[in-house]
Amino acid sequence: MELSLGTETSGEYYSFELSHTGYKLVGEMKPIQNGQVVLIIADRTADMGVVRATSGVVNVVGEVPTVLIYHSLPEPIQEPPRQVTGSASTVQVWFDLAVFNQL
Repeated sequence: MELSLGTETSGEYYSFELSHTGYKLVGEMKPIQNGQVVLIIADRTADMGVVRATSGVVNVVGEVPTVLIYHSLPEPIQEPPRQVTGSASTVQVWFDLAVFNQL
């Protein structure tokens, strides 16, 4: 088996680890206040388990997440499509889980 940095060998995370990490993100790193509009964006290369866990924790803390998934861009480190950034202009909290935006 060949491993590279940052990969999960089992293909799945343990749900309790993922939930804990989602809570750290939503509860401590970017605390969500009552009534804030929350947008989670991801491209097709993002880990959908992380997207689901983050949106689940947002829901647990009492807000309704909006999840927007768009096609992967042809080159890394590009701005998301205009439609995505347009949607983000009206939200208070934006989680960008797109992989190709961050390489």
